[in-house]
Amino acid sequence: MVDFAQAGKTGWHRRALAMCAIAWLTASLAQADEVEVLHYWQPQDKGTLVLKHMLQQQGHTWKDFVIIPGGSNGLLNSLLKARVQSGNPPFAALVRAPVARHWGRKQRLSNLDDAAQAGQWDTVLPPAIRDAVKDGGRYIAVPVSVYQENGLWLNNRLLGRVGARAPHDWPSFFEAADKLRQAGIVAVAHGGQARGNLHLFASVALGVGGPDFYRRAFVQHESAALSGAMMEKVLLTFRRIKPYTRTESGLRDWQDVSNDLVEDRAAMVFMGGWVAPVFAAARARSGFDVSCVAAPGSAGAFSYLIDSFAMFAQRSAAQEKVQQRFAAGLLAPAVQTRFNQERGAIPVVAAADLTTFDTCARQSAAAFRKAEAADKLVPSFALAMTAPLEVEFAEIVSAFWVDDSMTPSAAMQQLATAVKSDR
Repeated sequence: MVDFAQAGKTGWHRRALAMCAIAWLTASLAQADEVEVLHYWQPQDKGTLVLKHMLQQQGHTWKDFVIIPGGSNGLLNSLLKARVQSGNPPFAALVRAPVARHWGRKQRLSNLDDAAQAGQWDTVLPPAIRDAVKDGGRYIAVPVSVYQENGLWLNNRLLGRVGARAPHDWPSFFEAADKLRQAGIVAVAHGGQARGNLHLFASVALGVGGPDFYRRAFVQHESAALSGAMMEKVLLTFRRIKPYTRTESGLRDWQDVSNDLVEDRAAMVFMGGWVAPVFAAARARSGFDVSCVAAPGSAGAFSYLIDSFAMFAQRSAAQEKVQQRFAAGLLAPAVQTRFNQERGAIPVVAAADLTTFDTCARQSAAAFRKAEAADKLVPSFALAMTAPLEVEFAEIVSAFWVDDSMTPSAAMQQLATAVKSDR
């Protein structure tokens, strides 16, 4: 979740470019049994190690091509574009579905039909997940994880100290926030990065407007939804949260933000399931008492984010056969269980065993199924928009968050203009 629009101001950008240069120079040095994977995870992350072990069992070695661990970003996509256009694509790349769709339409991806048919992907994948990674009836990526984005995580000790309950709607949220602030406790941990601002905005939009409004505004991009009374209410609710966050300046990533809860510096954080491993480690280390609920007003709905791998066309048929086996292995129920348990996500295949998952993950899986049955699943912005439009939305939303003089009308006009420019 690194925000590179801001990262350049703090030195991250230079380090990122240095890492990219090193990775580019070493890319051609891979041995015959090595396959290069472009991703943004920690190389020794337990979840990453699950996939590396799986590939090793297939007789191959995973060669990391990492872009500043911590989250997807424009730098990864820019480097991927350069690699593909130079004729030196990676074996696989961790990308959002719209990026995979772009390369699929340019005929740069390997054909996954054999793996999909053998694994009955059309049957084992939920329709929303399946449709997100298909284009023109063919799979353009392999989904590996589903995260619930509209989550609110609670430091139970701090809420208990002021007699506040877990909020379920916006009145109860602001009631709890007021109690916390009166006691001198930061109610909401927030980092101020553009991606973090956009994530908070999306959770507010779903909680205030509901899934139908969310789809009309951010999936279908209806002008009336982007510029109407409900959007104004969303923006005002979003800005209303600001006084309950830390007031000092400085941009912080999601790991630092989540540690505010662990260290009792804040009581609540709007965050997706990816934060679960941080809290699990704190619970094991010190008994940290955390609980998870849907963001205010969004119970019953589910905003889903999918991690997926695109397999890029290789020069040899043998390498593409390796890709087929790798793709099949990613959706093996045992791999799905072990991998997603370490990532704070839920498996994409229904056959995966959830008995060893923690309460929040099982709760998330149940929420997904319930929302699916009620037609209340909505895609995250990262799935619903092109990468450039998502970046522009983040910039507009961040400007509204930072500049109190910016009116909702001005923000709505900019959102509508961004959509028109992206068409």
